[in-house]
Amino acid sequence: MIRRIGYLMLFFLFGMTVGPPVLAQSRDLHINPEPSTARLFLASSQKPDASVNVGVARIKGVIHWNTNDPGSSTLDFDISPADGKAYRLEPGSGAVNQSLPNTNNYVILSFKSKRIVQTGGDVYRVFGELKVLHATRSTTYDPTKTYEGPIYGPVVVHTAVRDVAFVFQTSKSTDRAAGKTASATWIASSVISSEDFPELLKAVSTTVWPVFVENQECVFPSSVGEDFSGPKCTEKTVDPLPRIDIRCQVAGCTGVPLQLVTNNASGNRMQKDSQQSNRKGALIADEVKFHIELQFTKVDSTRSDVLAN
Repeated sequence: MIRRIGYLMLFFLFGMTVGPPVLAQSRDLHINPEPSTARLFLASSQKPDASVNVGVARIKGVIHWNTNDPGSSTLDFDISPADGKAYRLEPGSGAVNQSLPNTNNYVILSFKSKRIVQTGGDVYRVFGELKVLHATRSTTYDPTKTYEGPIYGPVVVHTAVRDVAFVFQTSKSTDRAAGKTASATWIASSVISSEDFPELLKAVSTTVWPVFVENQECVFPSSVGEDFSGPKCTEKTVDPLPRIDIRCQVAGCTGVPLQLVTNNASGNRMQKDSQQSNRKGALIADEVKFHIELQFTKVDSTRSDVLAN
């Protein structure tokens, strides 16, 4: 009996000293690709305020977020043209096919985080790998009487991976119509120079980014006749932002065009002849800027399977 009481006392004292484990709350935030956007800009290091929004892309992925230890969280997302389809471009996977849109350039950008550092408040600097999957095809034209458009050759996928960093922060989006604050939106940004990632500048600048359509709703008519031409659809488009202080269209303004300088095959130095062909005073596009706005689908229920001492 005395021995049993002794064991109970030891157990009680140990519990008072160590204390119960703290459950670290972890949740999965699934990026909703319908309202989430990734804007891609060509910019110049000579004039940081000058930029061209060359495309509005679709972004999807998942964020595994640990509220008690943000540094252990992970981010994984893809950025692709907003055509509503998911093309697999991994070289050697056998999934590259000829069903790509009729274009000779197509790109998918994939980011995987390696490290997250909280810089203050709800602002985080996320370091990771950005992979560029750039699909190109040769194009031939045969302007004969039976000409039906260009003929596209086989798909060739070019891959490049570099370490980059994004700055993430949370903000509250406001529903002005309803006059209330909506769910939190995550905003991310990054500036990547062509010197650090020449393949990125080439892929972003040569791709023709399609129109971003969100909240598309299609309804079939109650009866279908001979004149049926498909369902009636309503949609909202997200247009690129106006060019900033680059190409002026009114008399008397002082803006100058933004000239793109391509890199050579090795990606080491920019071609000098391209610079000489540009007009005097023109800006050189040597940076890619990202502005990302993320909204999420229903968040997975909080998990308590991660223990923090």
